[in-house]
Amino acid sequence: MATAVCYLVFIFTLPVSLIFTLKVSKSYERFVIFRLGRYMQTTNSGYAIVLPCIDSWARVDMRMKAFSVPPQKVITVDSAVIEIGAEVFYQVFDPLKSINNIQDLNHSTRIMCQTSLLKHVGRRYLAELETSRQSIIDGLKDEVNEATRPWGVAVTKIELSAPKLYSKPNQLNENSNNPLSFLGPVLFPPGSSNPPMEQLQNYFGLGNKENAENSEKMKSINSIPTTKMDQIRNDTNFINSKIANSVGYLMSLVSAQLNSTLVREFDLLYKFAITPNDPNQDKNDSVIFFLDLKNGDGKVGIGYPYLVDPDVVLMMTQEVLQDLMEQRISPFNAYIGGQLSVSGDLRGAMKLGSLIETLK
Repeated sequence: MATAVCYLVFIFTLPVSLIFTLKVSKSYERFVIFRLGRYMQTTNSGYAIVLPCIDSWARVDMRMKAFSVPPQKVITVDSAVIEIGAEVFYQVFDPLKSINNIQDLNHSTRIMCQTSLLKHVGRRYLAELETSRQSIIDGLKDEVNEATRPWGVAVTKIELSAPKLYSKPNQLNENSNNPLSFLGPVLFPPGSSNPPMEQLQNYFGLGNKENAENSEKMKSINSIPTTKMDQIRNDTNFINSKIANSVGYLMSLVSAQLNSTLVREFDLLYKFAITPNDPNQDKNDSVIFFLDLKNGDGKVGIGYPYLVDPDVVLMMTQEVLQDLMEQRISPFNAYIGGQLSVSGDLRGAMKLGSLIETLK
């Protein structure tokens, strides 16, 4: 009924009604027309009649577009820290999907490309960025297209910028004759000592039964009670009371929220060494504490009572600790700036930011 009335009004008011109903699209444009909220048609270039009151329409540009992904800092598989960006070219191939399935097509495509770049490059070794550059680009393009295809968008070309190196990757021991030595950077990240052959054998189940049993015993750890803030402040081992207060606050904050879900999410054993702000002050004033997000419901306490090496060792000043707790600086920026020293799992160290955010 409403459609018939609109057609009658259109006819009786000709030619004045053409001013309001006649729409012209260029050769690179398409009109997507909806009538009473339902999809009506997609017009090619030329003329289209849009009835007032009951029709709505959207103009879709079918030309190739391009944007730049600004340089992003990424940690590669071999723990190199690089900065890399990209130039992305894309085109709409389905006007209806680009209107119906996504609210802000251009912004969403940018975010998807940026996220995919970080994730895809982060799964590669530094050397691959030079030797397998085209393979990385093809894989990145396929990954982005898989996400944007339901939006009616196809990424046709991606050009990666030259990576800028901030931190070198973990280097292999060239003098090692151990056939399993190439696995060192994978199993034991930068900063950790090179594992002996026995550890690699036990990891792959190649050692004898006694070694395997001993390895299991090493993993069986007697945890100590969670330390409360008042206990920490009164502990005589804390020579520097300012450090004690910072550590005490952090530990009380963590201990109140430890649970098995947090342990499953992080699965890491941290060791912290907090030093005085003054570099001339005695290093004996440093405070050592641990954060166990690997066993049970998690533990936090003074010292390091475990028999196994921690996954991550973090060394920083009391000032940096406070900045991290208050989220004035991220672990990544502190590490790049030399304020945070990391041994062991570098990726695990970077998770400290999300842990603090969770606890907040």
